[in-house]
Amino acid sequence: MSATTAETTKAAARRLAAGAVRDGYVPQALHTYTDRDGQPLYWRIRAKNAAGDKWIRPMKLNGTGYALGEPAAEEFPGGKPLYRLHELASNLGEQLIVTEGELKADMLAALGLLVTTSGAADSAAKADWQPLAGRDVLIWPDHDEAGQRYAQAVQDVLAPLGCTVRVLDVAALDLAAKGDAADWLAAHPQATAADVLALPYA
Repeated sequence: MSATTAETTKAAARRLAAGAVRDGYVPQALHTYTDRDGQPLYWRIRAKNAAGDKWIRPMKLNGTGYALGEPAAEEFPGGKPLYRLHELASNLGEQLIVTEGELKADMLAALGLLVTTSGAADSAAKADWQPLAGRDVLIWPDHDEAGQRYAQAVQDVLAPLGCTVRVLDVAALDLAAKGDAADWLAAHPQATAADVLALPYA
């Protein structure tokens, strides 16, 4: 039996993150990037240490098993797929939120919201945003300079696609510096999808 069938994705992620765990990182999540039909393309392993430092690595199938790294660039000639792509494809008329990072996307999605991301703050230009063409988009950036750069980069790429784009006014959310959607949700554990959509935007 090959490694691709003998080892689950979670087991592979634990194996590949073992060195980081020995260095004090605690696993947080395993994010799955899919195609439009929901078939896995690759994954991101996420861990964090007590100091707040993040360890995030891509994981792929390489023909014999799971390994660190993303699929070859030629597999995505139009850019890397957006996170939770299959949900975007099946909810075409629904407003959606773009976050900076997968963990925050998952947390908002748990409220019943339609959410996506291209990944980290410098990832916008590398992604394929075509699935968002003509849609109503709310960007929730992190409350720091990198977050504002990400929001602007996403706006720049969505403008030619005919999107209606708004950016959440994170300065009005009483977040600490570098605060993000996860921090806001932690401070508002009873928040609903309607509460999120009612937040002020610039």
